[in-house]
Amino acid sequence: MAMLLNYEGVTVTKNELAQRIPTVPLTYDNGQKGNPHEGFVGSVSGDTPGIGVYHEPIATLAKQYVASDRVRDISGESFEKVLAAVLEGYPVWIITTSSFTPVTSMQEWQTPTETLEMTYDMHSVVITGFDQTHIYINNPYGEKKQQLKRSDFIAAWKQMGQQAVYISK
Repeated sequence: MAMLLNYEGVTVTKNELAQRIPTVPLTYDNGQKGNPHEGFVGSVSGDTPGIGVYHEPIATLAKQYVASDRVRDISGESFEKVLAAVLEGYPVWIITTSSFTPVTSMQEWQTPTETLEMTYDMHSVVITGFDQTHIYINNPYGEKKQQLKRSDFIAAWKQMGQQAVYISK
């Protein structure tokens, strides 16, 4: 999200955002798991295990920095809708897997509110471009304009629930 906000001229670091995002435990005392629809699951800082967060808390966080009507949560929409936003010049935050391909490590998680299919291989990146065979991303692990095979990337995005958020003008 820091990449999207910075692109929009908002001066904020990923560490500042990490302090503002709601968090939920990785595992509750009763054995249930945290729900990424409600907050970042586990440790944001990395001091202890953490997994990540889904689109709803990310969109809510973005609305603390830009007008609410500019935050577009297009989760559940087609990948063509994601690419249309990129084509209009908007970088798009998405959830994928750390390998950018579908994974076999999905687990059923019982959270306090619902059962989810989860993986420890969850990752978020920002889509910045595309062509017929590739998707280009900015990876928070440091790589900019990373080139990925389009078909694998889309399959991983679908596996992770077709989550996407961008900030419009």
